[in-house]
Amino acid sequence: FASQSLRSKYRDLQLYIFIETDPKIKMDNHMHEK
Repeated sequence: FASQSLRSKYRDLQLYIFIETDPKIKMDNHMHEK
């Protein structure tokens, strides 16, 4: 169970980093939040 959870968190972290490091995606993401 622990490894499954860790893998999920790691994938979420990769996605977060990808979004935060891509200016266009980051801008679109912040627009959706408002």
